[in-house]
Amino acid sequence: MVKILKNNALEKQTKSKRRSIIYIILFVVMIVQLNFKHALAIDPLLSPEFQSHVAPITAQSYTDEKRLMIAQSEQSENILRAFDFFLGLMQRKSNMKRVHSGKCSSRLNTEGLLQRSWINEAKQFLRGRQNIYYYFNKSTKRVIFRHEGQNYALWPRPISEADARHAQRLLYRLDQLISLDFKRTYYANNADLLVYLICERNAHYGEVIDHPSGTKQIMFLNECTGEPGKVNRMDYKFLHEMGHVLGLEHPFDGDDGDCLFTTAKFSSKSAHLGQTLMAYREPPFGSIPSFYTPLDVRALVEAWGPE
Repeated sequence: MVKILKNNALEKQTKSKRRSIIYIILFVVMIVQLNFKHALAIDPLLSPEFQSHVAPITAQSYTDEKRLMIAQSEQSENILRAFDFFLGLMQRKSNMKRVHSGKCSSRLNTEGLLQRSWINEAKQFLRGRQNIYYYFNKSTKRVIFRHEGQNYALWPRPISEADARHAQRLLYRLDQLISLDFKRTYYANNADLLVYLICERNAHYGEVIDHPSGTKQIMFLNECTGEPGKVNRMDYKFLHEMGHVLGLEHPFDGDDGDCLFTTAKFSSKSAHLGQTLMAYREPPFGSIPSFYTPLDVRALVEAWGPE
């Protein structure tokens, strides 16, 4: 009996040690995860605005222009590195194989700008509705969005009313050409598209991503990048990103089976901004147009129909 009791006691001690080891391992894993999240400036809390339920949505379009402005803090560099990786993962690819430059069209055409899957998705979400409501952010309140189970935070700059009105005039002009009707709303919850201004000197010009609620899109415009008088113009950035929202792709994107001239972004053979605002390359002569080019307009009319 004594031997049995000793064996039971020994077995209990062994189980207790095993549990202690398991708890220690779990604790270490939690600490490592927390430190990793802290290094990436991941906020573990969900924003209340993500719980809102809104009806409409626009096209699910991701651009390949990377990096967003985060709060200017000691962790900015780590955050931006995380966003480089994060947005690279977000880059949406179609099921078709990438086209080789040699198979790109040698002539300008609308098919090289139309991303049909984005347009179809947009029309499905709009469900026949022609109105698209947009909202210009005037707050510096933190914006949080979620991807693959993690939350990311941004601190935007307020958009001036002068800039908002200029963008409004551009959309009014587009409104006269295609069947969609663009309407400004002063309530973020009512918007299909949220427009935010950011500042990051070492990042690209803009980005369009899905809102975590799945009911709208977020457009980020970077006012602190680009050369003065060139691509630093906010009208170009806004129209370029709006083109993505409406289903236009870059002329060098071959993911959907077509492209214009070449898949090289800045090649001397690539389409330039004088031909389409969806390009990257500066026009070899003249300046960047202040509105969509005739090719852009033809593509948008083909996608959405004339007014």
